[in-house]
Amino acid sequence: MEQDFPLIHGQYTSWAELKIALEIFGGDSFATKDFAALDWDDALTPGIVRGTGPSIIGRTVGEYEANASMTMHYAKSVEFQEKLALINRKIGLVTFDIVASWSPLDGQGRVFTVKLVGCRIAGRSVASAPGPDNTQKTMPLSILRVEENGISLV
Repeated sequence: MEQDFPLIHGQYTSWAELKIALEIFGGDSFATKDFAALDWDDALTPGIVRGTGPSIIGRTVGEYEANASMTMHYAKSVEFQEKLALINRKIGLVTFDIVASWSPLDGQGRVFTVKLVGCRIAGRSVASAPGPDNTQKTMPLSILRVEENGISLV
C-alpha cells in the first residue's frame, strides 16, 4: 500500500511525491510513494593554507562529501531492484537520481525540491519482525551531490 506522507528528515509533510528516476540512456523512470524514509546530508571541508608563520593565510575550495539512504517498503524495493537489473544485474553499478518534492505544513503553499544526484545502491538491510508493521528495506546510497531547490554547496 502506498504511503501518502513519507517521513523526510524526521518531519511529516503535508504533501509528498518521491520519485526515483534512472538517468541512463534508454532507461525508464520509476516513481513511487512507497518510501518509509529518505535521509541525506552533505558537507564541505575547506583546506587550510598556511604561510611561513603560524597564521592561516587562506583556504582552498576543499573537499565535498554527500551521503544518503532510503528506506522503502519491501515489495516496492524488490520492484525497484528488478527495474535496475534490466540495466545491469549488478544493481550497485547502476546510477540514478532521486527527486523528492514536498510542501511543508506552514500554509505558504511553497514546494521544496531536493535532488540526490548520481545515486548508486551501496548496501541493503531488511527490517522484519513479528507484528503489524510491514517489512522494510534500507539502502545506503553512494551519491555525488545534493541539490536543494537547485542550490548545492559546491
